[in-house]
Order: sequence, then structure tokens, then C-alpha cells
Amino acid sequence: MFMALTIVAQDNRLLFHYSRYKEAIYTVGDVISFREKRSKEKITWQITDITDSTIVSGERSILLHKIGAMYVDQKSKIFFPFRYKYKYILIGGGVSYFLINWFNSKEIDHPSTIISVSMVSAGVIAGLLIKDYIKLKPRRKLVILR
Repeated sequence: MFMALTIVAQDNRLLFHYSRYKEAIYTVGDVISFREKRSKEKITWQITDITDSTIVSGERSILLHKIGAMYVDQKSKIFFPFRYKYKYILIGGGVSYFLINWFNSKEIDHPSTIISVSMVSAGVIAGLLIKDYIKLKPRRKLVILR
């Protein structure tokens, strides 16, 4: 009797395998964002059920092999501790450097302006180049755990 109850109580889980040591596990009730293959539209669902080959949210469902990219969320953001902070660090550093130099010397000099503008520009470029999604490839995949 106990064994039958534990088997029924076990739910399927969704494993996002990024690399050998980087994995995220999603269960029923978690919110995921993804993109279908050959589509640019972001889809956000709360998982209501995970079957053998599909993810279900309410009356909608999708097969795992139709998902082309996973958007970064709190569970997958830990794969890259600094990747999504570069733009904030560089922009904040450039503005802070300019303000501190201006406050200390009471004048705006050319070298500090160049450094500050370079740091702010690097932050803006980092914001444009760093994507907020991870493409699924043969080594990066979604797997259902039973």
C-alpha cells in the first residue's frame, strides 16, 4: 500500500540540461518562458502538468522537441553569475567615475570624460549583445525526469 502511494505521488519533472554541471529542474507550478523553433515570440506558461513528452499549461500543451530556446529565469540565471550584470556594473561605474572625478577636482577634464563615456558605451553594448535566452542545441536540451 505504501509503495503504491509513493509511486502515484511522484510527478514528472522537467530538466533543463545546460552543461555537465549546470542544470535546472522545473516542477508543476513553476513558470517557464520559451520560444518555439523558427519563431521569435516569447511564450510564458505556468506548468500545470508534465507528461511523458509534453509540457501542459491549462488547455495548452507543447512537445519538448518543438521548443527552440529557453528564456533566462531565476533557476537558469545562476549558470552565469556576472553575465547579466555587466551592463549595470559598467554604466554605474562610468557615471560614478565621472561624478567622483568631477567632485574631487571641481572641473571636467578630457581623460576622465573619455573613460566615463567608454565605460557607459561598453555597458550599453553589453546590454544589446547579451541575449536573455539560451538556444537549445544537442548538448543543451530539455529532458523529462520520471
